[in-house]
Amino acid sequence: MQKLKNFIAISWVQLTGIILTAILGAIIGVSLLGPADYDMEGLTLNLALVPSTRGDTVIDIAPIGSLSAETHEAPFEIHVSLLRIGMDIVTDQQAIDNAKKTFVDDLDTNFRKLIQPFLIRQLVVGILGALILVLLLWRPDWKRTLIGILSAGLILLLTLSWGYSTYKPDAFREPNYDGVISLAPDMMKLAEQMLENVDELQANTRAVLGNVRILFDKADTLASLVDPSEEEEIRRILIVSDLHSNPVGIEVMRSITRNFDIDYLVNAGDMSDYGSSIEMKLAEVLNSIPNPTVFAPGNHDTPEVNSFMEDLPNTRVLDGQTVPLGDLQVLGNPDPLADDPEVDYIDINKEETELQAQIDDLTATVEQEGKPDIIVLHNPKYAEQLADLAPVIICGHTHRLSIKKVGQSVFLNPGSIGAAGVRGVYSETGVPYSAIILYMQAGETPVAADQILYHPASGRFSIERSLLGTGY
Repeated sequence: MQKLKNFIAISWVQLTGIILTAILGAIIGVSLLGPADYDMEGLTLNLALVPSTRGDTVIDIAPIGSLSAETHEAPFEIHVSLLRIGMDIVTDQQAIDNAKKTFVDDLDTNFRKLIQPFLIRQLVVGILGALILVLLLWRPDWKRTLIGILSAGLILLLTLSWGYSTYKPDAFREPNYDGVISLAPDMMKLAEQMLENVDELQANTRAVLGNVRILFDKADTLASLVDPSEEEEIRRILIVSDLHSNPVGIEVMRSITRNFDIDYLVNAGDMSDYGSSIEMKLAEVLNSIPNPTVFAPGNHDTPEVNSFMEDLPNTRVLDGQTVPLGDLQVLGNPDPLADDPEVDYIDINKEETELQAQIDDLTATVEQEGKPDIIVLHNPKYAEQLADLAPVIICGHTHRLSIKKVGQSVFLNPGSIGAAGVRGVYSETGVPYSAIILYMQAGETPVAADQILYHPASGRFSIERSLLGTGY
């Protein structure tokens, strides 16, 4: 009888050990095999479940920090890592105007759909982990194995169900911030204040440029300001670069185009900062500029930006071939980083190699197709090697307006039509809005260039004319 009691006691101890081992195996299985990647409305997210005394969801946005909220009551945390932001995350203006509300509403509907397969995965890998660890440590008969696995599975199922049933996505309406992202609320307030003034600044820009055009027309009694485009063959070409998603910069472009009777437009790149859908949404007003346009993508542009520009009416993205711009011939190619997620070179040797290859490609095209009227590229680092290959060489990138002659070529850099980015909305002492109006005739050297500078905060606007070919 005593031996039977001892056997039963040993069996219960063993069974308890098997159940505890199964629970430990389930935790290990969830930790090692539970994390998985999911897509939610253009966001690629990695989800992982971590045992905890708090029922938080933690969203990690490397490298700027994280935000978290107490979303459920079960003893585990859900860690969400943002891996990738897709280009189509924003599809309409409503999403921009109501970004915070939309995010929370989407989290409520889409995250619940996403959390279901994630929790099912945790249950499956938890049971698998329990089975493996029990077999490795105990090697019990199938009955004890089944009891241990079912016990661990039931506990895991109840815990996950508890978390799912109590999950509250609207907890993220007031999240906790950690890291640099803790500045986000203040930055959002600053952004809202800035955007509230964009419409006013755009209206002021239209008024200022309209008045300047009137003054400019009345100044034709001065020899230095005689309109060089009085001859029918001479074209007015607006040259811009480095908008960097500044909506006021687009208004400057529209106003100059309208008030100065522009024929063609040359854009030397960097339409955006990050190539995101939000930035392209802001740029849709470019549809209202009807002038024939060529665009040489910059280091901040992306294939998505290039596609957006190609879809604009009368716009041609330069890809290394000579193309017509009205009666002019224009050659240009994209910046080497236009197809790269990076916007700056880390390896200086790679920078030198790729930029030199860009120059070599342009040179080879000129040798094959003949001299164009204009060559356009974004980065001017090695551009002077193109001297004498075209009457006009246009670059951007530096945000500094300049006109200079090298050999028989005029090198033009229009500076930044976006004042170096949306932060330029309030720029008064920093980078101004700038552009160049070029006067030239097909097959001839350029006649003149007007340098345009605009400081919207002070309302200061200036035009300086350079008569080209006269020792400027």
